[in-house]
Amino acid sequence: MRPHDEAPPPDKADARMLHDWFQSKTDQLLPVIRQLVDIRGGSYDAAAINQVVDIMHSQLVASGMTVERTPLEDRGDLLHAHLQFGVGGPTVTIVGHTDTVWPVGSVADWGFDADSDRVSGPGVGDMKAALVIASTAVQAIAHLPLVGRVEIVLVPDEQLGSVGSKAWLEEIAATSDYCLGLEAGGLNSDVVTSREAVGALVLKASGIAAHVTEPGGRSVLDALIPIAAGLPNCEHDGDQLRIGIMNAGTSRQVAPATGELHIDVRSPTTAAAAALVERVRALVQSCATAGVILELDGGTTRPAFESERSHLLFALASEIAADLGLELLERHERGGSDASLFAAAGAATLDGLGPACGNNCGAGEYITIESIPERGAILAMMIARLLAPPDTARPDLLGRNR
Repeated sequence: MRPHDEAPPPDKADARMLHDWFQSKTDQLLPVIRQLVDIRGGSYDAAAINQVVDIMHSQLVASGMTVERTPLEDRGDLLHAHLQFGVGGPTVTIVGHTDTVWPVGSVADWGFDADSDRVSGPGVGDMKAALVIASTAVQAIAHLPLVGRVEIVLVPDEQLGSVGSKAWLEEIAATSDYCLGLEAGGLNSDVVTSREAVGALVLKASGIAAHVTEPGGRSVLDALIPIAAGLPNCEHDGDQLRIGIMNAGTSRQVAPATGELHIDVRSPTTAAAAALVERVRALVQSCATAGVILELDGGTTRPAFESERSHLLFALASEIAADLGLELLERHERGGSDASLFAAAGAATLDGLGPACGNNCGAGEYITIESIPERGAILAMMIARLLAPPDTARPDLLGRNR
């Protein structure tokens, strides 16, 4: 599918011209976005995720990129697209994901819907529309005389913390100069300039089942309940621990022999998150109960995205947005993102470059139509500015590999 053949992109990197070009293409982009939204695909739905990957593969090839697919066990495929301009130069990596929080069979009564102002549907903001915008942004600048490499990397397990794809992402991040994240933007024209460290812990308990009137039973709740009650005492300044899942027991009158807690971890810095996890481990040890075996797995899944990594790119994005009559705002997020891995590896990073989204990951999730050309133009211009020939680039935009 080549939805962009009718009108060629601008012959130079100009924000207003790119905005107008994207705007003229919106009616052609919406059917592709609809195709993606109509595919329900949670992180565990590998076949559905690969339908999304199939569509994006075609879109990226049509944008002039070389595309590589790598299977990920029990998940959808990893997708790595790249386009080299000239010889040498910095690398701009656009990072996103193909999974959503909407698994196969969910929200059967809610699908793609569009009017003159907004587009609604499961996963449209996180992040089906952003995927289409990103591939179109590359097409918009593919013919320009740039120097360097632009990459788009998409993972199928981001909603699970990118556990299976983390090492792959870190390898790519090690050679990236700049990272542009496709997580949703805010309705007030904001982008994400920092994120907290995020972690996940799973505590499994094994005891001995017995009727509550008989001796010999060892209830896992004797350990799990004190641990759950003690988690708030592990939190220090800015920390957050939350239990999302607590399971134990199958019958009212039987001591439960198995149980588990799933604990979400948030902390302002990577070091603070590591210390928080160790305090939880100490709590678990202190709650050891005779006859109950406790196993705690997990840890920090994404490092903190420190604000200093975003200063340069936020200034560039703000400059481009101003040319469009927009004022970008900064947003700090407690939630994690794969862009955090690139920031931790030393790349200048900016996230939240997807379209303006409301009710993100919730019922009625939507994006504004006007933000499609706005974010498309900003993304395309950022790539063009970051890969401008050295004699025309701002000195502070010269990448670490130049």
